[in-house]
Amino acid sequence: MRMKVVALGLIREKVALINAMKVLVMIFALIASAYIRIWIPFTPVPITMQTLVVLVGSAWLRSFLAPLAVSIYILLGLLGLPVLAGGSGISKIVGATGGYLIGFVVVSAIISYVLQKSKSLLFTVLVFSLASIMILSIGTLFLAINLQLRIGVAMYLGFLPFLPGDMFKAFLAAGFYKALIAKYK
Repeated sequence: MRMKVVALGLIREKVALINAMKVLVMIFALIASAYIRIWIPFTPVPITMQTLVVLVGSAWLRSFLAPLAVSIYILLGLLGLPVLAGGSGISKIVGATGGYLIGFVVVSAIISYVLQKSKSLLFTVLVFSLASIMILSIGTLFLAINLQLRIGVAMYLGFLPFLPGDMFKAFLAAGFYKALIAKYK
């Protein structure tokens, strides 16, 4: 009996350590993907690979760990570490791209919960596509408010240029998730 209790304690410690390491992997992936950016001349929002990381990482981490990892990443940027696309500090959170960062947190929580419902590739593509649209929508709304733009102008600057690429990232993320991660869950 005593061995079972000890074994349970060790298992819990091992799971906690593995979860902590997964959160760190996602944080570092978000940092690295923020540095893979392409600036478009007519918009203050860069193209990054962060959406791809949020989609795959949220499906991989599940539960509260995905939004925790994204929140820690944003907190590191708030504290002044140069981890966000284009800089750091409070100005990045309340600036033109702050809504996309908020969208990352919202979407990571939703993906973590919803993907527990089904393991089909079609469902995963649908969830990732809708999540990408949510990120773009929250980011565009924040952009409109922040820069005092009409919603049509904000859509032109913060939604439409990114939609094709983000849909591609959603399909890529779903394929990557199903091929590599879902097999081992």
